[in-house]
Amino acid sequence: MSGSIQATKVTAGLTAVELVHVTDEAAGRGDGRITYEILNNGTATLYIDGENTVTTATGSPIPAGGARTLNLRLGAKVWGISTSATQDIRILKVG
Repeated sequence: MSGSIQATKVTAGLTAVELVHVTDEAAGRGDGRITYEILNNGTATLYIDGENTVTTATGSPIPAGGARTLNLRLGAKVWGISTSATQDIRILKVG
């Protein structure tokens, strides 16, 4: 791991939005993974999945104020959708 940290803000709502797309060459180093933390800084539940067809019925929930840590490989994508518009989502990439 190179030791760098990068924070990004994304707005999620009632339609699926891409939260993460691992395109970083750092994913090819070490075990080929980069760690991301997805923080739901909004007021409604965020649902995530690896497909742009994620729904509130099929996604993995992250409650308001909750977070999820994911170790992702090059090419991986994470999509999110919420039960309410304009939800504040923070993405922290470590790698």
